[in-house]
Amino acid sequence: MGSRVPVCALACLLVALGINAVAGETVTVGVNVVNPQRLSAGDRQALLDQLQTAGVRVIRAPLSPAWDGDDYGPATDFIRRASERGIKADLIVGLQYREGAQRRPAVKDLPAMWPSFPFSVADPERFRAVFKPLFERLETTGMTFAALELGNEINWTAFNGDFPIPGEGRVFGEADLTRDPEAIRIAEGYRAYLRTLGVLKDIRDHSRLNRGTPILSAGLSDPGPAGSRPGSKTDAVTIGATLQYLRANGLDALVDAYGVHTYPVAKASAQRLKTAGRGYAGGVSAAWPGKAVLAHRMGAARCWRCMSWRRWPASRADAGNACRLRTIRPARPAEGDDLLRLE
Repeated sequence: MGSRVPVCALACLLVALGINAVAGETVTVGVNVVNPQRLSAGDRQALLDQLQTAGVRVIRAPLSPAWDGDDYGPATDFIRRASERGIKADLIVGLQYREGAQRRPAVKDLPAMWPSFPFSVADPERFRAVFKPLFERLETTGMTFAALELGNEINWTAFNGDFPIPGEGRVFGEADLTRDPEAIRIAEGYRAYLRTLGVLKDIRDHSRLNRGTPILSAGLSDPGPAGSRPGSKTDAVTIGATLQYLRANGLDALVDAYGVHTYPVAKASAQRLKTAGRGYAGGVSAAWPGKAVLAHRMGAARCWRCMSWRRWPASRADAGNACRLRTIRPARPAEGDDLLRLE
């Protein structure tokens, strides 16, 4: 996994690991499937039918309980049935937390900022106790995975309870992680994240069938360059600062590729990702040599042979609705859509 791999996704991940997504070459088609474990068994089956018909070969899907609790049955059922159809999973794996750990309280004015656990109270041995038997159970079916990905968008408020809510609309840079009181707390959580990542690697390395399955760092949200965001009530850390800090604390010994999310709304988005490294001062390849950079391309833009995906469900109230692919069509890159090539 030493070479950089240009990979593209659209509200989805094309985990074409080792495959250049350029004209004339084979492209692996994948989509990000948001919380299929919250669907009924019939709706999960209908979703898999649609994915298979669309030619999807990789899904990015969570190994998580449906809501709170410890029932992983719906998630493992979906992943197993997908595998039986020849659809591999980039498995999003959640952290586990210390006994008695408290979630960050929700704030009424920010309903999309979930009551997330602080990463600083992550418990790697509890993670081992929960994840290892689930992983081994999936392996007994002969299943191999496209990738293993620990966490999601750990560098901003929604998914990381070390960020306070409401925040002050700040985007922290690399220097802030050792100077600013809030950012120092976030950095503590990053180090705890790495300890759990070490356990994930140990489980992978000693697995029966998945020793060659790549491990991805959590896909990072793209908040833009360091500085203030007037009017915002959430905080974040830049992609570059997050990866540089994690690398300085041992990330490269634990992962095969870095995950990066971008939400393109204009032609400039391709250039935005290219300059995501080091606070947008240099390109991705220059900033993070030696690792594949997997761009989870989110949003309603077009991409080479991608699917447009409607996220669902946003809340428990939506649980009676089926999850549906809104559009299914191959699409050539639009002018300026060169996110396929990150080098």
